[in-house]
Amino acid sequence: MKKFVLIIPVVFLAFLAVYWLQMRPAQESWRSYRARTAGYQMKNNGKIPKSIRLERPSDWFYRQRAYPYDTIPIEQHRQAVVEARQMKAAAEALKLDVAASVWSEAGPTNIPGRITDIAVHPSYPDIIYAACAVGGVFKSTNRGASWAPVFDDQGAPTMGAVAVDPTNPLIVYAGTGEVNPAGDTYEGDGIYKSTDGGLTWTNVGLPLSYRIGRIIVDPLYPDTIYVAVLGSRWSGPNPYRGVYRS
Repeated sequence: MKKFVLIIPVVFLAFLAVYWLQMRPAQESWRSYRARTAGYQMKNNGKIPKSIRLERPSDWFYRQRAYPYDTIPIEQHRQAVVEARQMKAAAEALKLDVAASVWSEAGPTNIPGRITDIAVHPSYPDIIYAACAVGGVFKSTNRGASWAPVFDDQGAPTMGAVAVDPTNPLIVYAGTGEVNPAGDTYEGDGIYKSTDGGLTWTNVGLPLSYRIGRIIVDPLYPDTIYVAVLGSRWSGPNPYRGVYRS
């Protein structure tokens, strides 16, 4: 019993010693930091050079809002407050407009899963293409009043993206493979192109892309196309993941 009574204070003292050894470096670092920066603050109107500044999360939070300055200019802060009030008022007005509008389902209704992308031609708004998660591509020529499948003859019905050439409504690009992070998504076999408004399609590349998330056609140079490729989601690192340009 006596041995047990003696062990208790020994363990307690050992705990205090370990705690003191762990906390001392941190305390000393802050003391030395304050000592080193005191002179700089006096010489530079309270500013501390970045080379010796000891960062805290609050410093990073503030610098993000002050960039590219060291401090947030007060006039710009006041301007931001005014703009925030104007944006709030505009948002409230928009809510009234949205509440007054009427929405109705336009379809297509005979497909499973999700709509992954939609493309409307800028000069011909009646023409709309909808890419479906596992239902191919649908086309509407009357602003969504009715839809027709245009991709059923292809071997990869799972879609990730669709885009229309802004200078030619007959040229359409369809990227196969859904990129949404769900358990029931499927992979595709590349990007397809149609030059007749979706009547026929040709696989034009990226057969091992697996999943295509976005297609962008340059509005000034429509021969230039950008494709965002996710690659295979479940098989580890994929060399085809990235952004491609044609």
